[in-house]
Amino acid sequence: MPSCFDELCVEWQNCLSDASISPRLLLLKQFRDDFQCLPELQTALLNDFSSVLRERYPPLRIQDVYLFLTNKLHLSLGESPIPSDEALRLKDALLIDSKMRHYFRSIAPLDHGWRSWRRSQIQRFDREDVSARSSQIMHIPFAIELTQGCSGGCSFCGLSASYLSTVRASSEATYESFTDFLLKMRDFHGEFGQCGVLYWASDPLDCPEYLDYARIFFKVFNTWPSTTTALAEKFPDRFRELLSTGILNRPWAVRCSLRNKDAYYKIQKNTSLSERFGIVFIPQFAADRLVQANAGRLYSPISETDQNQKGATIACMSGLLVNMVQQSIQLVTPCLAEPNHRDGYRSLLKAEIDSISNLTKYATEFISKLPLLPIKATDKLSVAVHSSQFHLYERDDCFGVLSLLAKSSLTLQQLTPLVPDSVTQLSLFTYCIEMMQYGVIYVSE
Repeated sequence: MPSCFDELCVEWQNCLSDASISPRLLLLKQFRDDFQCLPELQTALLNDFSSVLRERYPPLRIQDVYLFLTNKLHLSLGESPIPSDEALRLKDALLIDSKMRHYFRSIAPLDHGWRSWRRSQIQRFDREDVSARSSQIMHIPFAIELTQGCSGGCSFCGLSASYLSTVRASSEATYESFTDFLLKMRDFHGEFGQCGVLYWASDPLDCPEYLDYARIFFKVFNTWPSTTTALAEKFPDRFRELLSTGILNRPWAVRCSLRNKDAYYKIQKNTSLSERFGIVFIPQFAADRLVQANAGRLYSPISETDQNQKGATIACMSGLLVNMVQQSIQLVTPCLAEPNHRDGYRSLLKAEIDSISNLTKYATEFISKLPLLPIKATDKLSVAVHSSQFHLYERDDCFGVLSLLAKSSLTLQQLTPLVPDSVTQLSLFTYCIEMMQYGVIYVSE
């Protein structure tokens, strides 16, 4: 595994360099994108592979495309050919994405409290969600919303974004507070801060000043922020301006969620082959082709039995969620989506910021409470999670505590006589501390 983010960037730059002098490699990436985003192409290839490949992608050969076909096509084509150099190079480029995710999952924040708390969240969530999606979640340190809601209204939104408010955050005071916050995140996280993002239940391209914020991010972290958008075809000029910044020099830094095939065609028309080589396309409209998480607008209790296969959240953060419009801050962590947390994340701490100039102050206060959120014997405790999740957190020495708290809010003093005599005060206190750390219980008013 690379020892630093810079090494991954060098590896990526080499792939871009190879693609820039290889029309076949560029076209092969185009073929792979088409194959994923246009279901009718798969049908056509099944019916007459040689003719379709020859007519639509004249320079490509079976040894170029074979690695990127489905098992069904592999069976129809027979014996596997030796992959071409271009096929292997594209495979190398695609692999950089998983290398980068693994790297950022493996490194730790500089701050000891945050480092310990994040490690416990990773371990907890890995026990809860055994799907392949879970292993892709990097537990990034922060996400900053620059708009309130999203104009996309996507039916597949895993965070149930509200419709876009006309109110925006941008002002000189906002930029200053934003910069101070990023500098503080760099102090707390070091290189790990590079995987923070500037969106959540929002879309970057809804914010006309997105690039202004992204440039500040670049100055602080020496890399452009990863950007996922579902509105590249809606705002072609903003999207082109984003691509012109140099953001494509960061490995797979631009991801386009596609709401329909027209969106894909419009993006193709507005970009070059070399630009599209560095863009990830996610065909959300092709539900049969994409295993979508059971969360957000797609959440359904009847689908919970499928969560181990397809995952139950797209919330990729154990960190600070900042809303610059509403001037609020939360400490959140991913969880399996359930009736009480349909969007697949829990909020452990929340605060309304009295002035945006105090953003860094609030963030610092939140971080100072980690790794263990404070609790007193006289604090009233309540359960945050739905009863369907209790089995994930029951412990033999404190069995039934969650059920007791689900009936009514109780202090530790009130809980003690209600649990079996075998449950010591120390084990009860330790258990409640752990459950607070996971966002399973909370101190109620």
